[in-house]
Amino acid sequence: MPKNVARLRSANDIEEKRPLSGVQTESNICRLPGNLRWNQIIGAGILGGIGFTMSIFITLLAFYEPAMITSSKLAIIVTSLLAALAGLLWLRLVLKQTS
Repeated sequence: MPKNVARLRSANDIEEKRPLSGVQTESNICRLPGNLRWNQIIGAGILGGIGFTMSIFITLLAFYEPAMITSSKLAIIVTSLLAALAGLLWLRLVLKQTS
């Protein structure tokens, strides 16, 4: 198994098992600004799941049956709420560890 692919035991393990963009920071092509940490970037990625406006727009274009549109909208809203909750919990955990 490659070095970057491993199971994470805690939020602190992110520092050791960085995503692919970690290759660029390791090779000094770029670096993280100031006090930004990898686990904070992952939290922002989790919060990216909230962006449901475009999903609802595409649902309206893709489906014609009202029942399918309604169930799609419900699924989009539920998963957006789950992403918000997961991002909130992750960042709360991470920010407690950094302070």
